[in-house]
Amino acid sequence: MTLAKAYSGPENETATGPNYPRRYTLTVGIADAQSVTGLTVADVLPSNLQFTSVISANPAAACTPPPPGVPGGTLSCDFAGSVSGSASVVFEYFIPQFNAVGGDVLPPATGDDRTSEDNVSASASWTPTDSRDPVTPLSINAPGPEHTLNDRSIAIQKSAPPGSGTPGMVITYTLAFQISDYFTLGDLVVTDTISDGQRLLLGLGFEPSLSVTDRVETRGGPFTYTAPAYPPNPPNPPAPGDDLLIDVSRIGNSGPGVPPDGTDGSTVLTFRVSEAMTHLGAGDGVLQGGRAIVPNAGPATGTITYYARIQDVFSDTYPSTDPSVDQGDQLSNSVSIFGTVRDNANITQVVGDEVDGSAAGVTIARATVAKTLYAINGVVGAPAQVAPGDTVTYRITYNMPASDVEDLYFIDYFPLPVFDVSDPNAEAPGVPTWTYVAAAPLGTIPAPGEVTRGLTDTFSGPTGISGISPTLTPTAPNNSLRIHYGSFDDSSNRASSIDLLFTLTVTADPFADGLFLTNQVRQH
Repeated sequence: MTLAKAYSGPENETATGPNYPRRYTLTVGIADAQSVTGLTVADVLPSNLQFTSVISANPAAACTPPPPGVPGGTLSCDFAGSVSGSASVVFEYFIPQFNAVGGDVLPPATGDDRTSEDNVSASASWTPTDSRDPVTPLSINAPGPEHTLNDRSIAIQKSAPPGSGTPGMVITYTLAFQISDYFTLGDLVVTDTISDGQRLLLGLGFEPSLSVTDRVETRGGPFTYTAPAYPPNPPNPPAPGDDLLIDVSRIGNSGPGVPPDGTDGSTVLTFRVSEAMTHLGAGDGVLQGGRAIVPNAGPATGTITYYARIQDVFSDTYPSTDPSVDQGDQLSNSVSIFGTVRDNANITQVVGDEVDGSAAGVTIARATVAKTLYAINGVVGAPAQVAPGDTVTYRITYNMPASDVEDLYFIDYFPLPVFDVSDPNAEAPGVPTWTYVAAAPLGTIPAPGEVTRGLTDTFSGPTGISGISPTLTPTAPNNSLRIHYGSFDDSSNRASSIDLLFTLTVTADPFADGLFLTNQVRQH
């Protein structure tokens, strides 16, 4: 039996208050073909977490909630009868203003973060299949909390569309922030750093925008933009109206490493949210939580959206010494939000300040490599059985979302003693060892010791995007063939495929009958 706990919410954090309900899912897994009885799942809630309701229990369970209206306590769910497969409980909660003894969950003068540590356990009985074995009690209660939630007066999360990117792609970045129901914050500034390999995209259809909502109003619209003065900010203070200020001081190194001046190719964006709010009609530039003054108002939240384009080359920082943005490269992105904590009753009075941060990255899409048995004795799709003297044709395919590669090669490992990479035609006279036949028509089944292009190859050889004919290097000690392409940059970032066919002859060396022959390839 296993026990797991999952948090449904943003980045293991939450702004406090009932406007930000969160959920936990408690899951018990039971071994295949087994069952347990008397299953009980108990969650001991911390004193600064307010249970609200059980959303679901599967299968049905009798749940005893903590005392109503009091933070903390224990949620206990009993599953009747025999349970197999899995059992789960989903419950909802929020982080309140006061803990179980009446103290502040977050200090009102500073809004500093706190944590809520949650501890779950499970117990049941298992009846062994062998009736001579006794019924066995099961218990899971690992030391320490199964989840730690960060409780915040101000929180921000950064996101990008899921999946991988390719050079030339436009990425939509979303910065979502929330203000605790119990706090008022002003002077809001969001600072976002885009790593080298991507650039802010401005212009028609790509204007950065802001939307904010609190108990008073909802405002939204584009950020105004004024190019920074030089030397760029900092140290120059922003001028009024510069709601979006771009610090380009880190661009211009033009080398593989980061020099002492820190020009690493990144771009720093400063979104002065409170300043922008005044331009959008929210004159005080302050966001107040839904329970700061009135009892049941909605949440105070905001969203910033902007766009960046993945570049074809890095401008400044590329430790590999290859400036091309290639498969598997990591493009990082980090953000922080700052605000001054205001007195709830007198929003012009500053009593402290608070920050939060987040990050989101983009990985340049990798290609996928596949290996198949293509033909035996020149017959495509023939049964996968061989005898000495038979020829076997293998196929490697490698489909690339963009045709930028850095020191690309494949190593194919052949099983001994059935294949001999040093003698691919099994001692037949007059056949050279391993030749790439660039001029062969696509799909030509190669002779032993030859490599040709398959029907879908658009990258290799004289008609491919790269024009590269790979070099072939057999290595006898590990009976492998290295197929080396090297590096190539396609400024158009077109998709392409490598499709290779190669043939060997089965040797007559002694080998037991009926065994399986495994051929493996690795792409580097």
